[in-house]
Amino acid sequence: MCEFKDILEERRLQNDFAWITKSYRPKQAFHKNSNDINPMLFRYKVLIENSIHLLLQEAFPNGSKPDHFEKLNSILKEIGYTKNIVVVRWLGFVLIRIMKKVMQSIFITEGKLLKLKMNMGKHPVILLPTHRSYADFVLMAFLCFNYDIEIPVVVAGMDFYGMFGMATLLRQCGAMYMRRSFKEDKIYGAIFKKYVQTVIVNGNSPFEFFIEGTRSRCGKSLMPKLGLLKMIIELYVIGEVEDVSFVPITISYDRLMEDVLFAREVIGIPKPKESTSGLLKAISLLEEVYGNIYINVGNEISLKEFKKECDNKNNLLTVLAYTIVKSQLMLENGNNIKISSLIKDIMELNRILTRFGAVVGVFDDIYNEIKRISRIHKFIGWNIKNDTIFINHIRNDGVCQNTFQNTLTIIMLQHYANPCYHFIVNPAIIVLILKIENTLEKNILFHKFKLFRSLFKHEFLLFEYFENQDFNNSCKHLQHLNIIKFSADRVSLVDEKIIDYFWWCSLIPYLQGYLFICECLIQECRVILVPNDVNHKIFNTLKLKQRIKKQLELAMDVRDDVCLCYAFSSDFTSCTFLSLIDIDILHLDRTNDNIRIVNVEKLKTITYFLKTILQQETVDNQELVDFVVSKL
Repeated sequence: MCEFKDILEERRLQNDFAWITKSYRPKQAFHKNSNDINPMLFRYKVLIENSIHLLLQEAFPNGSKPDHFEKLNSILKEIGYTKNIVVVRWLGFVLIRIMKKVMQSIFITEGKLLKLKMNMGKHPVILLPTHRSYADFVLMAFLCFNYDIEIPVVVAGMDFYGMFGMATLLRQCGAMYMRRSFKEDKIYGAIFKKYVQTVIVNGNSPFEFFIEGTRSRCGKSLMPKLGLLKMIIELYVIGEVEDVSFVPITISYDRLMEDVLFAREVIGIPKPKESTSGLLKAISLLEEVYGNIYINVGNEISLKEFKKECDNKNNLLTVLAYTIVKSQLMLENGNNIKISSLIKDIMELNRILTRFGAVVGVFDDIYNEIKRISRIHKFIGWNIKNDTIFINHIRNDGVCQNTFQNTLTIIMLQHYANPCYHFIVNPAIIVLILKIENTLEKNILFHKFKLFRSLFKHEFLLFEYFENQDFNNSCKHLQHLNIIKFSADRVSLVDEKIIDYFWWCSLIPYLQGYLFICECLIQECRVILVPNDVNHKIFNTLKLKQRIKKQLELAMDVRDDVCLCYAFSSDFTSCTFLSLIDIDILHLDRTNDNIRIVNVEKLKTITYFLKTILQQETVDNQELVDFVVSKL
């Protein structure tokens, strides 16, 4: 923890009013033009943009020029941000009071942030935080105000736009609004793109957006959205800016305010609509303590240098997007259990995660750290008499109590474990293969490694561009940990004791979940399909997912298998469907949200393959492996 500084400790020692009324002369991220920037200037520049008016004339040939201006101005009013330092200060006052009450510490890699501040001014700076909580929006503004950096312009979703009062307050703190989708609305898309590019080129604030597009309900990184990134890269390509700095930032929480809400969402309970009244009702959440926040600022990624070094220039946008997400991931901070046993497990897991590049916030006194965490999370209990940790099951309103006694709790626990998966999924795949095969030639091991990465690419955000690098790094670290060994060109396992970390605790729940869904799809074919239409039966996607969930309920009643809890997540089912679409087993018609089973034989083949893996049997049929690899 030596790189991190607790900035909340400083604030506890200073009067809050003195802090928010301090002299504020912020460092500007970029100052191509005047230092005194009025946000209304950006709207005006877009308002007089000739290309936008030509597009409006094409779309509305019978409209007058005033009509076009009115249409353009209404969209700009919806999108555009304003900035009011008085509002920023007063919201900062409220925020610091709340954080002092509900948070124990806010740790920041101060040295990296100060280095970023020192380098500002030469070209636009794009802040790219992970998105796990609504708190992410205000934390970056809080940091910038605290360290005298210009408050960033942040892209917010329309969820906030509909909140009475809050929408205006956020806009005055630098929030601009973006519709969820506008592929079919060329006029809105052109106006939004021009506004974003105008703000970046002519503004003096850092520009902030969440590359994942939405909050991750499961704690894992999501597929990057490329739209905003493409708009920014275009500025460099056409010579509007000499360079652009992308800054990956990871924000990790001991406990999220939304953790119960997220767990309920992924098991199918509808999300309540964002509203000001809902926000006021959520004040009761401020009576609890949420532990620490860890903000890790990554190294700047220069677009100019990245373009030079990228060996896949035709796919620069996608490679850059995945590089940013991978950089964020590399900054990530994981029945009755005896505390003494838990401490040993934590120390061992710390050793493994640190070796694979994780920043692990393990304190010197692990015993007291476990006690601290157990007080923060209501689903973790502490038996002082027996010195044991146990799980408190949370009430599952709206779902069957008998079937889902621990589902919600398991999913909530998994949310906090998921950020660690980036570090262990690649070595876990290697260990999984070797546990079955015992020893393999390195090239064959890599062949099968690619198979599993393809199977899990939607689950763990595994990008093909990095597969060679990830395989070689994983082998190197596993060898250093004395888990695998090399003999000539063959690879084999060494340490059987440590395998469970990678085997049961990581990939098994996902393999079992994939297998269960595949078996449900085969059952759908047997029950519903007629012989002459066996490969082309159409299902409504939502209803198909509901039937799979019903089968899951029945299976959990019989088997009492914790691993099946993971499959109950709607995200998990969606990822499984996407993998089956990739290998031409399913076909999704997005226009009416129907899904079609197009090849039952392939479905049976992948099901047999997963069963073989879970039974820890060697897959002798090389044709089977080659088939699955080719299709994935």
